[in-house]
Amino acid sequence: MCEEKRQRRRDYPERILIEGKFGQGKNRHGLAKIRAKLAGTSEAWIRAILLVMNLDLLLRFFFAPNLDWLNRAFASIQARMINGRVLVQEIAS
Repeated sequence: MCEEKRQRRRDYPERILIEGKFGQGKNRHGLAKIRAKLAGTSEAWIRAILLVMNLDLLLRFFFAPNLDWLNRAFASIQARMINGRVLVQEIAS
């Protein structure tokens, strides 16, 4: 039993990173909103969302040499989303 406990402690830092990515997928990319009935359809949705998460990371890396600017832009968009439906209205028009 002690060996199992040590193994869990060694695995914990890696687990935090993985669970954090799933949390990001649920909050930012709609991973928690999948309501497919078939297992294959659910799997396809999950794979598509993970692809979008990877593309988002690549876009940040390649097209934003100044990450401070990118972080400010995302914070601005997030603030507008929190303050109301301003962003939805801007996209619609």
